[in-house]
Amino acid sequence: MRLRPFFVPLLLLCQFVLGQQLQFENLGQQLHLPSQETYNIMQDGKGYIWFSTEQGFCRYDGVNLKVFDRKNGLPEGAVYSVAENPKGRLWLATSKGRILICENGILREAPFSKALAEMLEPMGTVHALHFIGDQLYINFISQTFVANLKTNRVTEIPKKLSMSFSLLKNGSQFIPLSALHSADFKTVRATENDPLTLNINDGKTVETIKVPRNTLVPYPRNICSNPGQYGAFSMANWIVSHKNKNYHFREMPQRILSVHVDRDGGLWVGTLKEGLYYFPNGDLSEPPIISLGDYSITGILEDAEKNIWCTSLEKGLFLCKNKNVVNYFNIPDLARPADMLKAIGPKVYASRGIQMFTFENGLPVQQAVKYYSKESLSDIVEFKGNLYLCGQEIIGRTNNNFHPITIIPKANSIYMGAIKMEPVDDELYLTFPGAVGRIDHGFVNPLVRIPSRSRCLKSYAKDKFLVGCSEGLYDVNLKDSIVTKIPGIIHIVTQILQTGNVFWITTKGGGLYRYDGKTATSMNRQLQIPSLMVFDAVAYKNDIWLGTNEGLVKLSPQKDSFKTDIFETAHGLPANEIYKMAVNGQRIFLSTVEGVCTFQPDVLTHNIHAPQIYLQSLWINDAKASVIKNRKLAYDQNSLRFIFDRLAFKGEPKLSVMLKGRDKVFREQQGHEVILENLDPGPYQLVVYAVNSDGLKSARPVVFDFEIGKPFWKELWFLLIVLLISLLILYGIIRKITQKVKAREAEKTRINKLIADSQLTALQAQMNPHFIFNAINSIQNYILKKQETEAYTYLAKFSKLIRLVLHNSQQQMLPLHEELETIKLYIELEQLRFSDSFDFECVISDEVDEFETMVPAMIIQPYLENAIWHGLMNLDGQRRGKISLRFAKENELLRIEITDNGIGRQLSEQYRKENTHQPVAMKITEQRIMIVNQQYENQQINVAVTDLFDSQGLPSGTQVVLWLPLSNFE
Repeated sequence: MRLRPFFVPLLLLCQFVLGQQLQFENLGQQLHLPSQETYNIMQDGKGYIWFSTEQGFCRYDGVNLKVFDRKNGLPEGAVYSVAENPKGRLWLATSKGRILICENGILREAPFSKALAEMLEPMGTVHALHFIGDQLYINFISQTFVANLKTNRVTEIPKKLSMSFSLLKNGSQFIPLSALHSADFKTVRATENDPLTLNINDGKTVETIKVPRNTLVPYPRNICSNPGQYGAFSMANWIVSHKNKNYHFREMPQRILSVHVDRDGGLWVGTLKEGLYYFPNGDLSEPPIISLGDYSITGILEDAEKNIWCTSLEKGLFLCKNKNVVNYFNIPDLARPADMLKAIGPKVYASRGIQMFTFENGLPVQQAVKYYSKESLSDIVEFKGNLYLCGQEIIGRTNNNFHPITIIPKANSIYMGAIKMEPVDDELYLTFPGAVGRIDHGFVNPLVRIPSRSRCLKSYAKDKFLVGCSEGLYDVNLKDSIVTKIPGIIHIVTQILQTGNVFWITTKGGGLYRYDGKTATSMNRQLQIPSLMVFDAVAYKNDIWLGTNEGLVKLSPQKDSFKTDIFETAHGLPANEIYKMAVNGQRIFLSTVEGVCTFQPDVLTHNIHAPQIYLQSLWINDAKASVIKNRKLAYDQNSLRFIFDRLAFKGEPKLSVMLKGRDKVFREQQGHEVILENLDPGPYQLVVYAVNSDGLKSARPVVFDFEIGKPFWKELWFLLIVLLISLLILYGIIRKITQKVKAREAEKTRINKLIADSQLTALQAQMNPHFIFNAINSIQNYILKKQETEAYTYLAKFSKLIRLVLHNSQQQMLPLHEELETIKLYIELEQLRFSDSFDFECVISDEVDEFETMVPAMIIQPYLENAIWHGLMNLDGQRRGKISLRFAKENELLRIEITDNGIGRQLSEQYRKENTHQPVAMKITEQRIMIVNQQYENQQINVAVTDLFDSQGLPSGTQVVLWLPLSNFE
């Protein structure tokens, strides 16, 4: 077995400590840890970060810290070891050797924990937990146990009595199988001459290696491996790695507290009060990068995003977001922005004030530069085997040792110093604050004045330059002394970069321009440059890198354009504001607002690890609720707040949210909460992705289905009840309105009837005096003629008729027999009056009941009167007069027929013109019929008058027919 120990002088290590280091951020105070003494950091299968403190076991999701302590199931304050089995359960070993299981955020003691406690020696401390299948290996400082997780049986691995240790090698993993008796530790410390024997069993063969011994207790611990890489462990202050079938050793300046092998093969070693050592290739013979000096690093983790996490005994938790970015912040003058940063050959030069540093192989060396100026240097070039320096107050020449510096004199120049320099063939050209010149024969010679303060220059042909100034870009022809301002650029030009035949112009305020020799074109929108403040530009291979105030921009050429990538502090840069850049070999150096750093551009990539997302808690109407999918909520439970764990630790992850049932597209939002307020009733599905700082979504979203119920007033049964009640109310309203209308109509009808009755009564009152007047005239006539008997008979009948008329005048309707009684008295009086000159007959059909049939009072008498007075009285003895009155039923009507054999209507009209008698009764009757017809629309009285003629065509009388409804008119 080949052993390769590497002994590195402590002095050389000190040089490394004062050189490069990684960019770590301290999270101890930010997370409000229960204790700053931390150790044992890991990432579980879900993506959570777990670590131990002296006052509790912690889980970190990138936003919130959850602490397990005595309040929620942790019996002791500290957890000394933690491991995850393939099922995703966490197994914890506490400071008192108790074994716990953490599952779904709940702690419980392992079934074999109490049996293990009974087997422990006093002062036993757990060093590590390891899984091989269903077996858990539990390593104490002087004991090793194996717990069978199927049977929960614990057995102790026998101890060795010799000065040797045993390790089980499972792939690249090492597991201690045996240890020394506690009584043997003194012997181990005392015996320093002979190396320790280490037996490594891989299940097939046993390898024996010798480990150098020192005064520290040499117990195999801090064992780490990475699948596909190699394994490593420590013994006291010795780090041992098994790589390429060989074991390699290296002694560290202090006790080793933690070891980690990352996925790229890098080896990390945490020491006691000497910080973190990083061997990028795992080669222990190479100088390491030392960070976090003076801290005791107790735990190291590379997470799924390749962040590096460290726990410490003094200052809690540290995070490095990019192990490929190295800074020099432990050197004060490099912890601030550099005034000048430039690569020449294998070296990079950086100056701050009057301090000059050179970088070779990434390591800084401070140069003893002495010149009499307080101004900083602005440029350095190599020309004809010498280095030329320039600044506001100096133009000088020196060698690689910067000693001595020769000041170049001025030839008719008012300028003390220069801004930039550029060698072209055998000439060295310079820009001054307002001119372009060169060094001629050892003297500074301005050639052409420029109407703006110059800042940079670039040669594109013999004696032709592009000069960047405070007010834009100028084309300068030194041969013809012609200065032309290039249109389109008006801002301060900071750099001119040439790639092929194209010039890239960076500006403060105008962003990036492309100049093809004819036209300057702004490229900000096309290339999606994040800022208009572009300070510098360099070319690396085929890519263009830009330094802006909002990050580092990489432009990668595509077919017809460029792909734009932006790198920020989330990718491990110390700051987003990048002032100057330089390319040296396989590295790019940056001068940021925080200081100088460097990285390998080939390995600076975006975060390609998809974040994980979990629903942490649900709040409904500001009350925490259990997370139950397909949940049905009441209508007033329509304000929901979802809190998510977004497991991405580079930058600030976002949420991509869509609420199906309301939204049509996904929307991105900051923070880790989704708030849904005043949701309408209906089914919803919330779909949420986590999005990391580079726009990569989680592979699986959180999907939560729920339904907001309808309020009872929107339910079908309630709507039906409301509809029914509404219809009842509407019916009641309509009925009430109808009743009011009917009441008004009834009242109106009643009033109209009263008016009609009054009119009828008035008409009757007009008719009755007329009849009475005629009767009195007849009585008077009898008296004058001394016909006392006739007068008496007439007066008796007349008095009876008057009584009937007075009685009937109070009634609108009369039974037919009462009407006939009045008519017969009237006819008898008229026969007496006219000396019995006409006959009268009354015929009633059997279908007519004279006692049940109702007729209007005095409706027939006027027609009889008219027949007597105008039909019969004008016969003049031609024939005996006759009146017939017939009653019959016809089509549900009472037919009243009055027929006389008088002279007819035509001759009667001639007599009426000669006579003063006017037929008042007929007019009154016609008005009565009209009023009755208006009063009873459905019970009309119709009248038809027919002239009668004999066989010779001579008038032989008149026939009047009345049709009355058989109802009672009430």
